[in-house]
Amino acid sequence: IPLVNKAIYKFDCNDGEVNCVKYHKNGKFFATGGGDRKIKLWEFKDAKCDLVGSLIGSNASIVSIDIDNEVKY
Repeated sequence: IPLVNKAIYKFDCNDGEVNCVKYHKNGKFFATGGGDRKIKLWEFKDAKCDLVGSLIGSNASIVSIDIDNEVKY
């Protein structure tokens, strides 16, 4: 995965603040978590980010995410 030092795409991903972002090692998928108590899974393709799914039900803000990089996508 190349090192990125500038924004290449800007979009609204969570309602309110975004506390964490975690990328899959393939560079195609990433997850965001925030003050809206949701984890959202995104796919970066065709120069845009598409929502793949959301995890809801946390009773507090999401402050950390981890992705299993052993799973092949």
